[in-house]
Amino acid sequence: MEGPLVQGPPNGIQNSNPAPPSIDPQVIVDHLIKVLNVTLGASEEDLRVVGSLLSPSKLQDTLQRCTRFALETQVALYAQKDILDTSRIGGLESSQGKL
Repeated sequence: MEGPLVQGPPNGIQNSNPAPPSIDPQVIVDHLIKVLNVTLGASEEDLRVVGSLLSPSKLQDTLQRCTRFALETQVALYAQKDILDTSRIGGLESSQGKL
């Protein structure tokens, strides 16, 4: 005895406007934090400093980019680490220069 047949759309017609999948960009950001820690040695604190991808001024942009990455057919996501000049912190020069 055979089970019931699963009915698909008539004549193979698919819904032309399927709802996009639900994406939580925070999941991608959490993964990026781990990947960037291992690959670039960036701590979560490093990623939250002014100008970095988790800084308050850039966080919304980061979340939007992660959502777009998840919804599009991209095969790679790139990140780079900028090296700061440690002799200048907060606009002040170290003891090697002026304070």
